[in-house]
Amino acid sequence: MQGRFQWFGHYLRVGWLGSIEIRVHWAAMLVTVGLVAFGHPGLWLGLASLVLVHELGHAFFVRRASLAVSHIALHGLGGRCAYFGDWGTPWNHAVIAWGGVLFQAALLIPAIAAATLLPAQESWLGLQLESLLAVWVRLNLALIVLNLIPVAPLDGATAWRLVPMLPARLRAARRASTQRREDSERAASTRQRVAHNRAKARGLRVVDRD
Repeated sequence: MQGRFQWFGHYLRVGWLGSIEIRVHWAAMLVTVGLVAFGHPGLWLGLASLVLVHELGHAFFVRRASLAVSHIALHGLGGRCAYFGDWGTPWNHAVIAWGGVLFQAALLIPAIAAATLLPAQESWLGLQLESLLAVWVRLNLALIVLNLIPVAPLDGATAWRLVPMLPARLRAARRASTQRREDSERAASTRQRVAHNRAKARGLRVVDRD
């Protein structure tokens, strides 16, 4: 049985979140030591948490597309969600690309609310929570904007491909909805006729209802 910690090239496996393997690049460890050593633990906590949340957002939509996540790799200033995408469609890949920033955006409202409601002197590990959350919110917004720039290898290079696909996707969804409704109406009409004919066969008086 393999241990929890194992090297994969420049990455060290540090554990799992559920069934998702988490790997950390040696450069990320150096960044961590540097930020903490120079008195910026809040920046490190904010960056590390956002990168992990971002990659978990990708992983969530990978699974929604019925694809398999290989692992999440975290490096100095970002990360990567590796998945088996051979069977994925262009739509799947574009939605997955949006997953990271959507998960980040979902945390903005509670973070802003917490920063507003917390007592000014509330602290955690020697850090003022209000200041920590303010840094975290600004860092979150900056990473969202950065990731949506339509240049590889950023998510925006794939994410914005979703836009021209939306009209056809919406038309297909409307057609499918119309087809389901028509099928349901035909099935209901068929059941009504069958019940009508059975009642007649038994010699019962039938009252038609529109």
